[in-house]
Amino acid sequence: MKVSILLLIAAIAEVGFGLGLIATPELMMNIFGVTSNAGSLFLARMFGAAILSLAILFWMSRNLTSTESLKPVLTAGLVYNLLAFVLILLATLSGAISATARGAVVLHLLLTAGFGYFSFAKK
Repeated sequence: MKVSILLLIAAIAEVGFGLGLIATPELMMNIFGVTSNAGSLFLARMFGAAILSLAILFWMSRNLTSTESLKPVLTAGLVYNLLAFVLILLATLSGAISATARGAVVLHLLLTAGFGYFSFAKK
């Protein structure tokens, strides 16, 4: 796989989550089995804005070829996806969110592997 394909896949996945959390936070929270109130809806929208920003970063970086230019993008993608994987996995296992989050666990695991590979692969 090329780094450009990884960034494209990550951008598409994150734009879906980001826009979903901004436009329909209650629906997105219900999918994950999380109850909502005014405060949690606000935080979901803010989180959606952050995720959408990552999607834009990944999209705009997908055609970069310089290792030095890609390093911060790959590091951001690795850190975000690794933390998201761990946090969603722990929340799912503890019952804090519903089992429907398993898809997000798998997605973030695969993206972590991809970003990790391109972050540490010998050039």
